[in-house]
Amino acid sequence: MRPVPPDSAESLGEWLARNGQTKGALDRFWRLVIASALNADIGSISLPYAAKVIRELFLNSAEAAAWA
Repeated sequence: MRPVPPDSAESLGEWLARNGQTKGALDRFWRLVIASALNADIGSISLPYAAKVIRELFLNSAEAAAWA
């Protein structure tokens, strides 16, 4: 995931649609992991917050994804 400007007004839902995520991916990953971590629907999550969660869960270390 490329860096997201902190003042981005795009929602996670808009970004996912723009990047061609399938309904299956939305239901089985994005809603399950990211939306539940932020306690909100993907359409109302700001992209900078979603990017922060993704980085912290999966990209902070080589072992990060093994524990998610």
